[in-house]
Amino acid sequence: MKRYAEYKDSGVAWIGEIPKEWEAKKMKYISRMKSGDSITSSVIEEDGDYPVYGGNGLRGFTSHYTHEGEYILVGRQGALCGNVRKVTGKFWPSEHAVVVYENNDINKDWYKHFLDDMNLNQYSTSAAQPGLSVEQIINLFACVPPHDNQQAIAAYLDKKTTAVDALIADKRRLIDLLKEKRQAIISEVVTKGLDPNVPMKDSGVEWIGEIPAHWDVKRFSQLFSFGRGLNITKADLEDAGVPCVSYGDIHSRFGFEVNPDVHALRCVSADYLHTSPGSLLQYGDFVFADTSEDTEGAGNFTYLNSHKPVFAGYHTVIARNHSGQNCRYLAYLFDSIPFRTQIRCKVSGIKVFSITQNIMKKVAVILPPLQEQEAIAVHLDAQTVAIDSLIADIATQIEKLKEYRQAIISEAVTGKVMITENVSVKSPQSKREAVFMRLVLSARILDNICDEPTAGRVKFEKLLYLSEHCAKLPLHSEFQRYAAGPYDPQALYSIEEQLKRNKWFGRNTDKSASKAYLRLSKADGYRSYVDAIFDVAQKDTIDKLIQLFKTVRTIQCEIVATLYGAWNDFLIDGIQPTDEQIVNEVLTNWHERKERIDRKRWLVALGWMKKQNIVPVGYGVSTKGGQY
Repeated sequence: MKRYAEYKDSGVAWIGEIPKEWEAKKMKYISRMKSGDSITSSVIEEDGDYPVYGGNGLRGFTSHYTHEGEYILVGRQGALCGNVRKVTGKFWPSEHAVVVYENNDINKDWYKHFLDDMNLNQYSTSAAQPGLSVEQIINLFACVPPHDNQQAIAAYLDKKTTAVDALIADKRRLIDLLKEKRQAIISEVVTKGLDPNVPMKDSGVEWIGEIPAHWDVKRFSQLFSFGRGLNITKADLEDAGVPCVSYGDIHSRFGFEVNPDVHALRCVSADYLHTSPGSLLQYGDFVFADTSEDTEGAGNFTYLNSHKPVFAGYHTVIARNHSGQNCRYLAYLFDSIPFRTQIRCKVSGIKVFSITQNIMKKVAVILPPLQEQEAIAVHLDAQTVAIDSLIADIATQIEKLKEYRQAIISEAVTGKVMITENVSVKSPQSKREAVFMRLVLSARILDNICDEPTAGRVKFEKLLYLSEHCAKLPLHSEFQRYAAGPYDPQALYSIEEQLKRNKWFGRNTDKSASKAYLRLSKADGYRSYVDAIFDVAQKDTIDKLIQLFKTVRTIQCEIVATLYGAWNDFLIDGIQPTDEQIVNEVLTNWHERKERIDRKRWLVALGWMKKQNIVPVGYGVSTKGGQY
């Protein structure tokens, strides 16, 4: 992207040069900031009328509110202090959140993005509970563009970050699915063993069910002794010394196993070797996080798969295996659904759930003979390695997307790239460009589906519709309500002529064939245009849709596209519909042929769409322009 025509020195070292028309101002001159109102935990519930926001985000709900409208909130105290969010409606910001009151000439959305880029957490004080000083924040400098420029930057960043956030959400859902698959594989083996013909018996534990008849069940307390991690805070961690694993590492980085030769751990002073030897881990020791933000995280653990000294850090419970069981087998068992469920049923809390030694002591542990423990561990290593590798790859992709997102924000709010209203949204500047974008989209879809036996015209039409609306492509097509779903016949005939003219794809003249389109001599000619026309998020959305519908029956594409169209039309009209309203709209106001599909099937499809994040936002032109 282009840079601004002229730059000047901002006079602030960390900001550097800014566009000539911009100004460097302390934030106290463009906004007022004030901590929210104190509220006791006794009046915060899991459900209620009005949300309560604290230093780390949503704390719960209460029956009263102190603010109404649209505000920027900054986390003032807590592990995530410095986080920035925009909230709307009636709510209660606690004393651990800072409410931002920007001046009238400051665009709220631009300011939110700017604060997000500042990484305010870096200004937190080092203490047991990290915190920000409002006085310090308001005396930091901001590089302030003219108001029109603020609006353009806000619109540009809203579009870009929304697309990246959606892509990150998709990848996180994929990780969740892979973790579920991994856990299901583990749970089956650690409760049933490797021999499908072995005699079974009732384990006597509700959440475990039957186990092989020659296996044993013992209480956790019979196999483990307990200890506590170091009584330290995040501020005590250093770059050198003795490696230390704390509850944050267990929850987000090194769950299941930790090895200081492989994993980058923060350290503590070697003095703790003399003052706190009881917190030093040995090979095979387990470390459980003693708190979790939700019940799903209750029971999260890691075990030391190394003979090097490592300390258990803050908010951890140490479980030392003194019974000689195979620690690798135990790790898989502790990662299984039956084991985790026992813990999740016992923990309590509202926003923080505590895992105590008393809870752990009573949990049932399934014990095959040692030789079988070893065989199960080897088997599960082989079964999970591919899944773990894929999860790691996707996690890396997410981190890169986060970096990309932050880079987009930083370049825009600091003036490194020029953002003006006419480039705030990547859209064709002429009808001709819109036509060409639609042509390249069509070629990409056909390149992926035309060899499939289910690749008919109807499926192609529905993928065109879903791609345009899910990827928010500025094509302005006029899809209407036809028997087989959203359809723009004029655009389709034009597309087919252009595809043939470019020698990319053509209609199959064999009427008896299931494949509606054939590759022509220059079928790959469109590919050189893809990266220039679509941004990363748009391309990923299109490709995701293609892969989801590539091999499914045409009727499934028809159902999803029709539901999407009806739902999107409600949103265009300013209505947030229920599932029943969407299905009623399809069955009564779309086309009489829709009645041949059972209502339950429509509702099931809606649930599937939500899981796949195929959810409209009111983008594009309503399909209610005509019914055929």
